[in-house]
Amino acid sequence: MTTSKYFMLIDEINKHAVFNHKFSIYTFDKSKFEQISPSEYVCKTNISPMHETKHRFNVELLQEHNHELFFIKNFNEFVQTMKHENLITTAQNI
Repeated sequence: MTTSKYFMLIDEINKHAVFNHKFSIYTFDKSKFEQISPSEYVCKTNISPMHETKHRFNVELLQEHNHELFFIKNFNEFVQTMKHENLITTAQNI
C-alpha cells in the first residue's frame, strides 16, 4: 500500500518515452522583463538565457514530493471503466 498523496497514471505504451524524457530550465536576466500582471512577465526584445540546467525525468524525485507513478496497460479501457463506475467524471486529469 502506498502512502503517496498524488498519483500519476500513464499509459504503459509511453513508459519508454517517460523514462527518457529530458528537459531544460533556463535562467534569464529579470531586468529585461516587464511585469504585466501579478504572475505574468513579458520581454519586448530578443534575449538569450544566462544559464541552462539540463534534467532527466526522475522517479525518485517524484516520490520524495509525495507522488506515485503507475503505468497502466490498456489505458483507454481503464479510463472507460473508471468513468462507468463513477470513480472519475472526466479523463482530462488522468
